[in-house]
Amino acid sequence: TWARGLKYMALSKDLPKTCKETNFIAVGGKSAGGGTRTVRIVFIRHGQSVWNSLFNSFGPMWPVRVFSALLTEAWLFLTNPLDSLIFDSPLSSKGVSEAEDLRQFVKGCSPKAIPHDTSNSLVICSNLRRAMATAAIGLAPRTGVTGERIVVDSCLQEGSRNVDALALNNEKNKLVSTPIYKWKTALEQSTVFDPAFNDGNKAVKSNVNIRMTDFVKRVFGGGPNGGYSPVGKTNADLTTLVVVGHSGYIRSFFRRFLPASSTHISKKCKLQTAGAVTFDLIMNTQTHEVYVDESTVTLLHREFK
Repeated sequence: TWARGLKYMALSKDLPKTCKETNFIAVGGKSAGGGTRTVRIVFIRHGQSVWNSLFNSFGPMWPVRVFSALLTEAWLFLTNPLDSLIFDSPLSSKGVSEAEDLRQFVKGCSPKAIPHDTSNSLVICSNLRRAMATAAIGLAPRTGVTGERIVVDSCLQEGSRNVDALALNNEKNKLVSTPIYKWKTALEQSTVFDPAFNDGNKAVKSNVNIRMTDFVKRVFGGGPNGGYSPVGKTNADLTTLVVVGHSGYIRSFFRRFLPASSTHISKKCKLQTAGAVTFDLIMNTQTHEVYVDESTVTLLHREFK
């Protein structure tokens, strides 16, 4: 794992300075009549990870946290290659609390904000453990009622060269026994997660913009493995997509799909841990141009900072 991580850090260009991907994203044939298709996206950032607590949060107890984490990491290296605090970093104790706060928000919010209707909406998450755990904990008021499984999609893997953004699960369309909060085994995880869109860990030659293009294709019914579809329905029925992912990915998404002239805060600042924001993602069905309608960008929970 460490050899793979160091190789990735040395060779990866996961966050290129310029985006070479186009926002004219072909999905099927052009519509003769023109028009647009709109899918409302709810982006949710994962709760604080152990990596965040070690490298992004300082204070008097920071040396103690680092020493404890290094001891634990050494023990896991010797005893369990499918677990780590550094690689595919899990939620910290604070992150779990933030996910539980998110659950309370989802429980009390309007169905228009976080819909519970599986006939026209779907819940998906990144293949990194902190996002999977946040989705399972935070969206339990929905999934506990609907009984649906959360779709895991490697298109949503964080844009970063750091090893915390590398997935321990490298098995395509499978779950493996990498502990995810209270779900320790692949069998336990299979009751909560659907790995149909999990292509394993991101490749060295991949980058966040390529993954965003694949994500957008799936939103509108194309792309690798086909498009997202509500349970028992088709992609054409999809009107809302709830996405649990990562701050760097979300900021990169707004930078790419908001107008170049936009000065919206989402292009400069990161969504706070366990925060939620919604917006309309629109495709021109004749030209296939995809863009975020800036007037629809609305914070639901927490802030950009």
